[in-house]
Amino acid sequence: MGKVDLVEDVVVIGGGLVGAETAEHIAVHNRKTSIVEMRPEIAADMEPSVQRVLNEVLKG
Repeated sequence: MGKVDLVEDVVVIGGGLVGAETAEHIAVHNRKTSIVEMRPEIAADMEPSVQRVLNEVLKG
């Protein structure tokens, strides 16, 4: 697919493992990132200790 320069805010559709990790990667690179997820929890299938760290990064 290639690389894309992100110049605006980003919305990730889906907050499962891949969506949450993608959003975290984008957020680490100083982009405002939002996740749209139908379940009540982001990365619900993730190991709880890793999920806590991920949530902290995403909260900024």
